[in-house]
Amino acid sequence: MNNRLIVPIIVYGAGQRGTRICQIAQSLGVIFYRVIDQDEKKSRINLFGNEVCAIESLQDCKKNKFYIALKDDIAREQAREVFNTYGFDNSYELDLQEVLEILYEKYSSTIKKEKVYERQILWDCEYGLDLGGIEAWTISVVTRLKSNNWNNLRVLTDKETYEVDALIEDQIIRTKISKANYISAESFKYAIEEMKLYNNSIFISSQIDDLFMAAIALKKNGYNLTIISVIHNGTEETYERYYKYHEYVDVYLGVSKSICLGMKERGAKKTYEITCPFYCQEHINRNYSTEKDNVIRIGFAGRIDGFEKSQKRMDYLLKVIAILVSKGISFEFAFAGNGPVKGELEEIVNEKKWDRYVKFYGAIPRKDIPAFWEKCDIAVNLSDFEGHSISQMEAMASGCVPVITDTSGARDDVDDGINGYVVPIGGYKEAAERIEYLNKNRYILPIMGQRAHEAVMEKSKMNNHIEFWEGLFNEYGFSREGYSK
Repeated sequence: MNNRLIVPIIVYGAGQRGTRICQIAQSLGVIFYRVIDQDEKKSRINLFGNEVCAIESLQDCKKNKFYIALKDDIAREQAREVFNTYGFDNSYELDLQEVLEILYEKYSSTIKKEKVYERQILWDCEYGLDLGGIEAWTISVVTRLKSNNWNNLRVLTDKETYEVDALIEDQIIRTKISKANYISAESFKYAIEEMKLYNNSIFISSQIDDLFMAAIALKKNGYNLTIISVIHNGTEETYERYYKYHEYVDVYLGVSKSICLGMKERGAKKTYEITCPFYCQEHINRNYSTEKDNVIRIGFAGRIDGFEKSQKRMDYLLKVIAILVSKGISFEFAFAGNGPVKGELEEIVNEKKWDRYVKFYGAIPRKDIPAFWEKCDIAVNLSDFEGHSISQMEAMASGCVPVITDTSGARDDVDDGINGYVVPIGGYKEAAERIEYLNKNRYILPIMGQRAHEAVMEKSKMNNHIEFWEGLFNEYGFSREGYSK
């Protein structure tokens, strides 16, 4: 125990949460300054190398940061009052993520620098290569860069095996990280084990995961890493989470204007807007449901993730369907995608006898997405938050009229009333009203659809995107041949 590093944190609570954080600390070779609990029976218990002390021991404690390892909100507030009594104000309190960051930094300080590989451009796909938009975007960019003779590329992913283009098979690095252990001390140690081999490299991440935390921790401890953080989500909470690392992140890339603005307002200095490329023909050649005898065709493509407490808000889409049915509108609503509540959504549709209106197509291969949208007149997305929805841009590229909530990236593409409609977040009634209007005035569909296509066509081009990345890599001393400084 004496050989372990001590982190200057006081942990309040020796129950399940306290036990878990002490176990994580032990696995990283560190112990806490002190662990306390109000239950006298737990005093002097050894909790993974930490002796549990009584609350009264706070009177001779240094004014270190503290973490309240309790689940109940009332109990947490009572614990704050205890700390206040002993002279600790609430500014000393840490949340779980902050505690983990300190533990990780302390652990990484013991890692000796290694340089096994030449400088590389590392892309973070810790969560695998089969999940969705971010992973598909990463692979498409890496594939195009490799075809442009960028050979110093590596995609860091978990230990699963994935089918990828033979062109980039050698670029895929399978770490020891497992799907069963994402965001854990074990995965962090695996991430450190991998990342320590790439001193003087560029690291590109689209999430705050184990590899990202390993890169930050190594950089804090002297590693020369250029960290590029791509932000795909446009909420205030997201901006705060990412800005916490601004001292160590070299470049922030936002997928919408509002994301870039949100980061700049917090003080992020080097921030660029990017648009993830997507398929878009130069001209659209499709049909619309302009005849009254035809059903008007509505589509949603994305993760069917949940209801009231989800991003995509299937409950709002159900309410739109209910309104359209009640008004006697002849329509078909097509769902493309999978997710944790797809089965429940199908059950609700069947119970309400809406199966004549609603069709489920499951996950559609990306190459078939344009064909899906070409069969739809209207694209609906009533998310509570987005970054810059790829699905939104793909639908517009195929000439669909978007009816979407006012999330990040919505107004980058949609000029309300001109090439689609933007409704307030939560505005399912307004969305239904816009669809009803389009149903009554179907001649507008091809007019707005053409405008929607024109609004996103230039943004879709992969060449522009690749030129941006190549310019950024050049700025940090990398070239197709390797590196220039």
